[in-house]
Amino acid sequence: MAGWPSTNNTYPLGMAPYANHFMYRADARDAYGRCVIDATAAASAVDQAVFDDQIHAINMSFSGPDGSSLLHGALQLAHDAGIVLVSSTGNTGENEIRYPAGYSFVLGVGALECNIGLQYLADKTRCNGSLRRAPFSTYGFHVGIAAVGSNVLIDLAGGGAQYADGTSYSAPAATAAAALVMAYWPDSRNRPGAIKNHLEHTAYTGTPYYNQLYMGAGVLDVEAAINEDPCGWQSCQIGLK
Repeated sequence: MAGWPSTNNTYPLGMAPYANHFMYRADARDAYGRCVIDATAAASAVDQAVFDDQIHAINMSFSGPDGSSLLHGALQLAHDAGIVLVSSTGNTGENEIRYPAGYSFVLGVGALECNIGLQYLADKTRCNGSLRRAPFSTYGFHVGIAAVGSNVLIDLAGGGAQYADGTSYSAPAATAAAALVMAYWPDSRNRPGAIKNHLEHTAYTGTPYYNQLYMGAGVLDVEAAINEDPCGWQSCQIGLK
């Protein structure tokens, strides 16, 4: 999940490489034959994931300006089934609410860039804390946290890798972090609200460029998230999802 550069920057490593990955199509063809995100297809993909008991988190690297009652209903069912929901906030660079990140039970993830001219460095200390909102990252009250989404090393479908920008790449970092937290703290599984709260609770606000509209609760801090029991500071009782 999400590509981090290896030590020699030649291929991506996954944040949660031992997690099982399942892909569901959330797009359809428009009248011109182009692939576009379609609410009906996305809702169907979510429904399929809900019926797979191996799914504990869903990453949605897409966004749109309008909500969909159909997709909202499917996501609500997924949340009620115990699945963590993560979405990119959008790449318009504007202050506007986009969906599905705009739904209260979905963790919206904005994109950051390193302000010292380096290619993507996941470790905030190696970036000297100088993480700021990437200019393309849509911001607003739908941003729950933020993660680096500029110069992220990604796999290419035909083989090889390249650097890319977008909140589509910051969202999987949070999804991978959720997977790691659930692996480290099994009692937190099937508690999507607790995981969402925990990633926000452990987010880092030490960057001098911190702004709540840009970064929500702060910068994703994977180390802090896995080192603290998500059920240690909040209730993880059944029914409190």
